[in-house]
Amino acid sequence: MDDYNIPRFWSTIWLDSFKTRLANSTRARYCKHLSQLYKHTDELYGTRSLDRAITNLNLDQIEQILSGFLQKLRRDQYMVRQPSGSAETWRICKDFVFTLLEYLAPIAAEASVATILLRLQHRVQLYDQLSATTRFHRHAAIRLIPATVLGELVAIFSPGSADNPFKSIDQQWRNWLLFNLYLSLGLRRGEALLLDADCIKQDKVFSSKGVQEIAWLTTFHSASQDHDPRYSKPSLKTTFSQRDIPVGRELLSIFDIYTHNFRPRSKYPQLLISRNGLPLSSARVNSIFCRANGALSRSARATLNQHHSVTLSPHSLRHTAAVYRIHSYMSQGDSLDIAIEKLRVFFGWAPNSQMPRLYARAYFESSHQQIWTESFDDFIQGLTASIGAQCNVEA
Repeated sequence: MDDYNIPRFWSTIWLDSFKTRLANSTRARYCKHLSQLYKHTDELYGTRSLDRAITNLNLDQIEQILSGFLQKLRRDQYMVRQPSGSAETWRICKDFVFTLLEYLAPIAAEASVATILLRLQHRVQLYDQLSATTRFHRHAAIRLIPATVLGELVAIFSPGSADNPFKSIDQQWRNWLLFNLYLSLGLRRGEALLLDADCIKQDKVFSSKGVQEIAWLTTFHSASQDHDPRYSKPSLKTTFSQRDIPVGRELLSIFDIYTHNFRPRSKYPQLLISRNGLPLSSARVNSIFCRANGALSRSARATLNQHHSVTLSPHSLRHTAAVYRIHSYMSQGDSLDIAIEKLRVFFGWAPNSQMPRLYARAYFESSHQQIWTESFDDFIQGLTASIGAQCNVEA
């Protein structure tokens, strides 16, 4: 029954037509589970919105409903610690939705409905891999920076920008490289500070497309780090943090411009050098991001607070890079398991780390859906284009 004591249309049809042999106690249990899905949808889209979405075969809205409902089940499971009940609710509600969609799709006038339904089925299979019984950690929030805020950060960190708060052009190019190391490659704060000035290597490889130039960045703790003058010395988090990461042309151009033109002379081998010729410290990086945060508009800072009180930091850029990268892997057609393993290698997590799966959950989480829209993809492409344009001008 809905709030007006009117029977839910499609749940009644489903139980009376497709589940005719259920015992009364089992039918009551099914109704209880379906009621959770209906109430969740009513709160988001209004009364009877789920029945309307099924009737109209609004598959995009149904996908949003299911992904948001699964996230709600995870939160409820964490609070009341009843994982088996959450799993049964998800199974029954998924069966309810897809039984009806598979029944209605063949009689739909639009031929595209069947194709969209297959896509929806594939996506829900991925949700199943992140099942409702997945452990939900209160403190494992994904500090993801929204696209609108990233747009302002690009203007703040871009060398020569009127919004750039850093005075010298040397600092601007160093900070621009630092920003892109964190956002493009998702490096940890200390990993970037450990890089030597020759950390990026290039080579030519032969392929079906002819000779291609490739570049990669190596994170490592070299012997030169033993003479590091910094009071708080950075280090790699684990042995798996030492890895080779492919580097795109845009980041390579920024790296070349900084190292050839704007890196201060220093007796130290580190890539990122302060004005006094010493390796950049963790405290200085924190200061850089604090200043960049102060340069954000009031609306941008308010947007950060709306997203789990996100604080601008190297690690929030790493979080953003991880969710964007798994989005990219999934868009290319990789299965969830393959995408997770690619993410594990790229970001340097141990084989038993649950972090890749946490970011996969964030990819499906309804609260982040607004970030993974066409506008965000356009922003990433625009960022790449702006980097390339600036590098060509400076070169």
